[in-house]
Amino acid sequence: MKIFIVHEDIYHAGNPYIYTLVKEIKKISSKVEINYGREGFWNETIFNYDIVHFQWPQAFMAGDSHQTSDLENHIKRLKSHGIKIVSTCHDLKPHYNQCADYGDCMNIVYKNSDVIFHLGDYSLLLFQKQYPDVQHWLLPHQIFDTVYTKIPSQKEAKIKLKLNPNKKYILCFGAFRAEEERELVLNVAKYFKKKKVEILAPSFLHVPHRRKIPFLPNHLERKSLIYRLFYKIHMTGNSWTPVSDDMLPYYYMAADLCLIQRKKILNSGNAILPLLFNKVVVGPNVGNVGPLLKEMGFPTFDPKDESSILSAVSKGLSMINEDYPASHFKDEFSTFKVATKMLEYYVQILTT
Repeated sequence: MKIFIVHEDIYHAGNPYIYTLVKEIKKISSKVEINYGREGFWNETIFNYDIVHFQWPQAFMAGDSHQTSDLENHIKRLKSHGIKIVSTCHDLKPHYNQCADYGDCMNIVYKNSDVIFHLGDYSLLLFQKQYPDVQHWLLPHQIFDTVYTKIPSQKEAKIKLKLNPNKKYILCFGAFRAEEERELVLNVAKYFKKKKVEILAPSFLHVPHRRKIPFLPNHLERKSLIYRLFYKIHMTGNSWTPVSDDMLPYYYMAADLCLIQRKKILNSGNAILPLLFNKVVVGPNVGNVGPLLKEMGFPTFDPKDESSILSAVSKGLSMINEDYPASHFKDEFSTFKVATKMLEYYVQILTT
């Protein structure tokens, strides 16, 4: 079985989603060949594959010199050669303005897919109506347990990050894609700082170190100072580089609660990853995220209602010392189980 992943570089995709599944499938079966790349998708060698699997087509095309029409024509050629087209529905449309001009590429891929993998029922039911000629199958998000294998204690994590051992911390992980996400976190920070609960948000505001003069800070540095001193937000603030895999466990283990700061979202690895560290998660009741959090016993909020957000975070904090409600989901979302299911799907696609 030969599978081609449509992604420029699965090992530098911004998260471990693709490469962890690829590596695990190769462990499970030595008979599976999986490749990826930009040039390989467009040249004639692509016709040697059995399955072409799209991941984030809008991002792939945003970095490509080909036109949207080229993509559609190429997919039709692949299908005419009997090659199966698979896509994973990560998004319904591009995030805010990211790859906004390439939303049509997503529709082209989805409508021409033989099978679309969904990370939850919300998008599956939606797409069954939108793309009735395509098969829609559930494939849960894996927990990245093969990546983060060294987990420190909370005491070690707080020492590493130079945090106060006597305070509680709410982790808001990942990029902040819009100002409304920062406003959500600022409101939470303002409300809970009087309760000695502070925000741990490494990517909250990225401030370049442009000058050494302490009395002449630039605009971003002034904002950073306000966020740190008044709102008690702990951030790295000096680079667009994401937190390294080596450091990520320290952030999760230093935290008492994980807050998904999204207002518009379909899927989020941050709904699953906290399970690896036995952390309570609070997030918006939207997309596939809301039903998943509810299924695992975690609080959700209405992203348009500030009181709902604060209430959900309060509920989450009250659960910290209770029995962890989602322990059994760790096994269900293990990389091995998800990769095994994905491989079974690949076989099914080629035999039916």
